[in-house]
Amino acid sequence: MSGDVVKLDPDVLLAVARDLNAIVVSLDRIGSANAERDRTELAAALLGFFEDWSVFEKLAGTRKLLNGALLAGADSEAERDHIEQQLDRGPYWPDRGASTDP
Repeated sequence: MSGDVVKLDPDVLLAVARDLNAIVVSLDRIGSANAERDRTELAAALLGFFEDWSVFEKLAGTRKLLNGALLAGADSEAERDHIEQQLDRGPYWPDRGASTDP
């Protein structure tokens, strides 16, 4: 797939870019507005933003769109498997509630 073109509808791509831009700019503004406040107030502001603006849903939708476009561009099952393996590599935030015992 390296070097192949992955196509997305321009209107869908524009909507995703707008969502990502709004999220990044808003996070920056929230951080700046809460620079002098304690972590609890910043955490509350961030959580409020994520809930009010449906950030989790927007990011999940963006991930689904991009992953789908990448997988649709694969020429074989082996290439799809390779793409899925690359996507699964993370990095991910550690699950602090999970047991580390075997």
